Parts: sequence; C-alpha cells; structure tokens
Amino acid sequence: MEVISKITDRDIPSVLPGTVGAFLPLIQARESDIVGVKQATFKYGSTDRHHLDVYHPAGVQGGKAPVLFFFYGGGFTTGARVMPPPVDLIYRNLGAFFARKGFYTVLADYRLLPDVKFPGGSEDVRDSVVWIVENAAEVAKDSDVKLDTENIFIVGHSAGASHVITTFLLPGLFPSVHLPRIKGLFLNGGPYTYRADLLPPEAPIPAEILEAYFGPLQDLSSKEPLGLLESAPQSLLDSFPPLVVSRAEKEPVAIEKMNLVFAKAAQGKLKSVEEYVMLGHNHVSPGFSLGSGEGEEWGNYAAQWAKSKTVA
Repeated sequence: MEVISKITDRDIPSVLPGTVGAFLPLIQARESDIVGVKQATFKYGSTDRHHLDVYHPAGVQGGKAPVLFFFYGGGFTTGARVMPPPVDLIYRNLGAFFARKGFYTVLADYRLLPDVKFPGGSEDVRDSVVWIVENAAEVAKDSDVKLDTENIFIVGHSAGASHVITTFLLPGLFPSVHLPRIKGLFLNGGPYTYRADLLPPEAPIPAEILEAYFGPLQDLSSKEPLGLLESAPQSLLDSFPPLVVSRAEKEPVAIEKMNLVFAKAAQGKLKSVEEYVMLGHNHVSPGFSLGSGEGEEWGNYAAQWAKSKTVA
C-alpha cells in the first residue's frame, strides 16, 4: 500500500497503471494460493456474457456455507470476471479470498454496452442470483458443503454497484419470493447520481455512455439509483436488505460526492445503512488488493459484516 499511497491523482485513467503495477506482483507471488481454491464455471443465461464462476469455500468441512456474489465495474462498457493475460489473476484473487473466508463466492459476467439497455445489467444480477438458488444442488454436487441460499450477500464495485442497487430499488425487478434470502448488499464506489446540481463538473462517465445505457438524458434522474431510491414505494423500503455504502479514501471527486449524497439519502429512507471508507485505497485498488497481503482490511470487514448478518 506504500506505492498506492504515493499516487496523488484520483482520476481512474491516472491511477490504473500504477495500481496494477503495484498489486500484480504481490498477487502473482501467491498464485498457488489463488488457483488452489476449487472453482467451476456455469452458464446462467443465453449469451456469452452470461457465465459465472463459483469458488468453493476453503477449509470448510461439511454443513453449508453462505453465498457471496461480486459484480465488478467498468463504466458500463468493459469488465470481465477474469481479466485477460497478463493480469488474469485479477478477480480470481477476490474469488479465492472470500472463498477462504468461508463463502461460496460467485463472480458473474453481465452484458455491456452496446449490447444492453437499462435495466439489462441489473436483470443479469437478478438472473445470476436466481440461477444459483435454483441450481444450488448442481453447483455443490461434488462437495460435502452445501450452498446456504438462505444467506446471500452481494458485493458490487463501481458500475457493478450501480447494477446491484438498481436490482433492488427498481420495483418488480427482483422476485419477492427470493428477497428474504438476500441478507446484505455491500456497495463499493458506485455511481448513484448524475445530477449536475449535486456534483462537481468532472463527469466520471461520459454523457454518451449514459445515454446509450439509460436512454434519453432527460429521463436519467428517474432511472439512476438516487432517483429510484427517492421514488421507491414504502413497501420496498421496509423490506430492503441491510446496506453498506463504501468508498475508497481516494475516489475521484465526483464519485466521492455521489457516495456521500447517496449514503445520506439512503440513511433517511432505509432501516439499515452503514458507511465505510477503505483507507489508503483509490477507486480501482480494492479488488486488486485481496489475496495480495496488503490493503485487505476492507475485505476482512466485508466478510465479518456478512457473517454478522448470517441467520442460522
């Protein structure tokens, strides 16, 4: 984390090369620990973007283990559950990290622009969760540890966080029959509002990308997570899962502001909302840090938080 602390810029293109350069050697040095975790790939939908990887809980003997999903970011246009070489341990490190914390850990791809429109990314979040619930026996057929699909947690980073929160804020999107299974949402540095009167001039996501995904910009405030929160019916708010709104200490200014605004609004609407700041991290570093031996505090916190919400 010493290298990361010396990166003074906050914008994503500026911090990405140095952050990857700092963490990749640390992850590669622990490659055997990462690839040593049992993992299997399944298809949960009709396209090539509908695949998910399941990492089996390590060090668990018999019984059942809670399920933790992770949805990466990428500005609605990029991202993969496993990055291409030479950085192909990235996100596998995260899957292995939470598996070693005792979770069945699921990393799912979702559709990207230009092949998706709102709320397609959130529909993919929903479909991957429902697929796991309905196919839990198949996933665990070669294991003596079953999936505890009554205790599901969902972590989302950046655009992935936007898709995750939208899944549960957009009325009728997530099946009510499965909602009690969702014991918590852990959001990390997501874009939750695009309103010019709330944000600094620096736009984290270009207007043309927002329009391509959300449709006409004049309708954006009703589709963004903050707008969905503001308009949500009371019945949806009353049954909403516990929520953590986390952000890196060195987020881009606009993303930091989005998170502060959304967290405050959520605390005024929902029953259980916590804020968490990942000290020393920039926007992209949290996912790269897990399994590296450095900067893992946020992952430990997320795992402990999820375990505290698990119902026997």
